[in-house]
Amino acid sequence: MLSQLLVNGVIAGSIYALVASGFGLIFRVVRFFHFTHELTYSFAPYIAFGLHAWLHVPILQAIALAVMGAALMGFLLDVAVFAPLRAREASALVSLLASIGLYVVGQNFLSVTFGDGARSLRPYIVVPGIEFLGARITPPLCQYE
Repeated sequence: MLSQLLVNGVIAGSIYALVASGFGLIFRVVRFFHFTHELTYSFAPYIAFGLHAWLHVPILQAIALAVMGAALMGFLLDVAVFAPLRAREASALVSLLASIGLYVVGQNFLSVTFGDGARSLRPYIVVPGIEFLGARITPPLCQYE
């Protein structure tokens, strides 16, 4: 029981650390909390889901295209919104407000497009549970809709 809790804690902590390191790296460079960074994190899985479930693109190709699509989205957001703000020497507050606005628009776009229910690619990716130090590591249990 204790080993299961420890393994679950390490997995959750690793995910949080990965996202936090991305936020920290971006904050160090641009000097404001970049909310659209989270938008790109959440956009990629939805792109993969849409490509695979709606357009029937093979799952591995859908994932690769989703990563490229999220990177392209981040690049286009920077070129269209944040580069002009940097060119005008806008304050960090203005950049933060633009970032929050883009985040709200992006999340609402995902909500309208994909709905508010949980989505999963799990029915297409079969990953058996793994035994590690007496604990069972299993993939998340989401229902495909």
